[in-house]
Amino acid sequence: MSARTLARTVTKAVRRPVRTTRVLLDRRAWAGLAWFVRDARSWQPADADQLVTSRRYRSYKSYVAHQRSKLALLDLSEYDRRFRAALAARLAGEDWTGRSVLCLAARLGTEVKAFHDVGAFAVGIDLNPGEENPWVLHGDFHHLVFPDRCVDAVYCNALDHALDLDRTVDEIRRVLRPDGRLIVDAQQGVADAAFDAWAATAWKETDDLVKAIEARGMTLLDRQGITEPWPGEQLVFVTSR
Repeated sequence: MSARTLARTVTKAVRRPVRTTRVLLDRRAWAGLAWFVRDARSWQPADADQLVTSRRYRSYKSYVAHQRSKLALLDLSEYDRRFRAALAARLAGEDWTGRSVLCLAARLGTEVKAFHDVGAFAVGIDLNPGEENPWVLHGDFHHLVFPDRCVDAVYCNALDHALDLDRTVDEIRRVLRPDGRLIVDAQQGVADAAFDAWAATAWKETDDLVKAIEARGMTLLDRQGITEPWPGEQLVFVTSR
């Protein structure tokens, strides 16, 4: 966790003692803090032939503990309000009425709400959807429980949180219907911006991420710059025939 992120977290904790108490009682938060103390500097050495690089984890259980702690440790209420409006405005240029959308690593369900705002049938999954979350189911995007060819679109702004990017894209491709769309909000690569403290995968340039996804049977259809939820690009892929 960066010093800046830690400082913001402490400041919010002082201002919101009720939430701080809830965090202190959440075993997922403690598991995440333990991971940061022990394993935070765990990136694999970069390989010139690799399009992406990943963290080293002691086990898959350690990876899950790290990822589940984000919702427990951070207050995402401001993100929820701001990004919901921004994504809905971006989606409004296309007719989503009645289309089915699966949102991956959806946390509070912000992206699910945005798709609902434009008329889509959407549901999210996350390793830690929190308590009583009507928009997001518990799930792992490396192991989707949904049947083959069952959704019109998949949305994700957290591919940097995938431990195995190839496995995740393979699962996305499996559940997409023919000509289904994968919408990825991708932050800038590490050449231009630092990845957050929960990133498990990183790319040097956005083009490296595009190549990695296309190598798994997807074709880039469109790309545009975005400023929310952070500076980066929206990448739209279609399943290759």
